[in-house]
Amino acid sequence: MSLTVTNIFSSLGNNSTSLLPVAIKDGVENAGRTAMAYKNGGETRTLEARERFIEGSATSAVWLGGIPLLRKVFDKTVFKMAGYDPKIDLKYLTNKGAQSLEKVAEKAKGADKEAFQKVLDNPKTYKALHVSKTVVSTAIPLIVLTKFLPKWIYSITNNVINKKAKNPEFDSDTFIRKEYFDKNFKGSNDLIRKKTQEDLNFRAFTKKDSQSDVSFKGIKDILNPIVAAQAAQHSPLSNMVILDAGISGSRIVNEELRERKANEGKKNNHPHAAALETAIREGGIMYFMYVGGNHLAKLIERVSEKLLKTPINLDPKVLEGKSFAEAIKNKTPIKSLADMGEEEMLNFIDNNLKDGKFSDITLKYAEKTKLISTKNGERNLFKFVDVDKIKELNKNMIQFAETAEKSADPEKFLNKAKVVKRAGIIGNIATSVLFVSVIIPKIMYAFRQKYTGSKEQPGIKAVEGKANRLAEQKKLG
Repeated sequence: MSLTVTNIFSSLGNNSTSLLPVAIKDGVENAGRTAMAYKNGGETRTLEARERFIEGSATSAVWLGGIPLLRKVFDKTVFKMAGYDPKIDLKYLTNKGAQSLEKVAEKAKGADKEAFQKVLDNPKTYKALHVSKTVVSTAIPLIVLTKFLPKWIYSITNNVINKKAKNPEFDSDTFIRKEYFDKNFKGSNDLIRKKTQEDLNFRAFTKKDSQSDVSFKGIKDILNPIVAAQAAQHSPLSNMVILDAGISGSRIVNEELRERKANEGKKNNHPHAAALETAIREGGIMYFMYVGGNHLAKLIERVSEKLLKTPINLDPKVLEGKSFAEAIKNKTPIKSLADMGEEEMLNFIDNNLKDGKFSDITLKYAEKTKLISTKNGERNLFKFVDVDKIKELNKNMIQFAETAEKSADPEKFLNKAKVVKRAGIIGNIATSVLFVSVIIPKIMYAFRQKYTGSKEQPGIKAVEGKANRLAEQKKLG
């Protein structure tokens, strides 16, 4: 099998830092919920499907592309002007052992030593820059997707509804023109005119405070900024989790406010319907986007080991690697690293690296799976070494080798493990995709039908009712 295919499966199976499984789930989820909206949305299905398509497509573009782009721009501008190298791992600043910033800086040479010295002289500034990068690369997309996008989507829906209700005086921005009030309510009680204006204001947020509370309060309360910045430095996925949580919260609030605003002055027999069904959808999708993949992977690994007697808790890059296959075939013992402390492990890594290559098989695959980074034939000191993960890799490799050795044919055992691993990864992705694109939307529509007794999207239905009532009022003069 080609290395390219192996790398693809490795990325697909990495639910912690890889963007590929999330991008696939997101793409299929957007298509699925748009189709489900058109199929199950009743009389509002066209409007609901349009909203889901625009919402999903625009969010994906900003969500998947915006965060990495903003982080890169921040590196090329702010970090460069400040004179810092953003690639120095933030974890060094909080480590008190062999990988403290001071100890790592002692090993650096040339330009790298100067970069480390800059951080040593101003650690607080370096931390602040990384926290700022995380905040900026999350906040800008969050503002776009929670403030401007919902207003645009709702304006399109409202415009269609207003035209259908024969209210030509509605602007494309969904607000009634001042001329309409002057013409139709001239001489009316000011309070009535003011109340009517408020009833026709279909904006998702009517107060600036509402927007800022939804977007940022939860993030500030539940996340440590340094931890968030450390995670984001290794993968933009952590930024995306924060962003997606903000988007989901905003969607729930938007739907609640749209439905409530459109139903003002009218009894609502099914309060919070739009917000509740949106919470069901968003909660389920968030789980399978970010958490479910890891849970499913563990479940598949346990089932494989128990029923098939085949451990598959190794990365495809290991299982499909030539060196690992030779070690299994020749029954070559794998050195245990279990008893090594942090400093001993780092020395072992540095001493084992000759001419840019590792001789120890565990370290060889630790590099392939990006647990160790090399630069110019030496360990890349900018990258923190997670000793515990290397030990876990080593333990899993030893356990697999021992199990393979006990089998009748170690080579066949390895080949079986490769097939099962790939099948497990495909099954994991397929299960998540099935839930986010079909099962969760079905649950949401079943809730809608049960709670409201209608197939129509509650918020859109409420706006249609408002527009029709206004059209009737206009006819009556």
